[in-house]
Amino acid sequence: MTLPTLLSISDIRARLERLFPAGLEMRKNLVREMSAKTVFVFLYGGMIEGAERCLRPSHVYFFTEEQAQKAANEDREAWVAQSKKPGFRPEGTRWYADTTREPIRDETLRFGLVDVGAVGKIPGVAVTSSLPIYFLKADFAAIFNPDLDETALEKVITAWQKKHLTAAARARMASSRACPWRPTPARSRRRSPSSRRRRARGNSWGSVPYLGGEGRGAPGTYPPCRAAGQGTWRLPPLSSRRPCASLRRRSESGCSMKITVKKAAPDVYVLGFDDTQVALDGAEIKALLLRITRVLAPSAAMARSSEERARDFM
Repeated sequence: MTLPTLLSISDIRARLERLFPAGLEMRKNLVREMSAKTVFVFLYGGMIEGAERCLRPSHVYFFTEEQAQKAANEDREAWVAQSKKPGFRPEGTRWYADTTREPIRDETLRFGLVDVGAVGKIPGVAVTSSLPIYFLKADFAAIFNPDLDETALEKVITAWQKKHLTAAARARMASSRACPWRPTPARSRRRSPSSRRRRARGNSWGSVPYLGGEGRGAPGTYPPCRAAGQGTWRLPPLSSRRPCASLRRRSESGCSMKITVKKAAPDVYVLGFDDTQVALDGAEIKALLLRITRVLAPSAAMARSSEERARDFM
């Protein structure tokens, strides 16, 4: 068979970053070097839809730097034939250790490339099976054609995104490109004695009413993140779904937040919080409105039946 022309791993990663821009869930696992090397091995062995060749995770973590340099068709075909034999190991320095089997199988393939429609798999085979079951989808493989010029590449990428990514996901990516935000760093489980003393005394920051009530740990709140400018706080996308451990004041002067709403696409709406934008679909908007209603008028919400409350948003 005719094997596809190979891109370098760095070029593959650059195209993955264009295909999966900021704002897409699981982007970190989709654009990292491990994903680029996995795609490289798919292309190296011609493991593409319709070729009746498949990949297993060990193909990736047994692969070596020296094997990657052997780009001639006969070398690649020899690798495919030899890799079917038990105990085969390519000569040279391995890319990964055996302990990377799960990250390649689960994070990169199962919940990454397979989940977004870039990679297909043979049905009816257990995930833990050692059989080769994964193959690159043809439209995804076309993105890594080295002969594409800039215009053709952009056209192929856009077509793939429209086919495989939801409207809400594309709107989130667009809003993230326009208004990037920085998430609050995750807290360590182990805290210093001084930190524990501060928590025992209470939060040193003032509390503000924010999408779910007032005070620390209020239901329905989301972690704030710092924006450019002294004392200013912005709300990250609601897709983070992480509850607030504590609420912080947005401004020393108590300035208000400008909130805007506009329709970006059918059943997709963009909420603006100052200079931060969040894309939500219709179901998420309804859930947010119901949550706000429960906070602002809890007694009125409880007095009505669930059927009556649901009809308000039909």
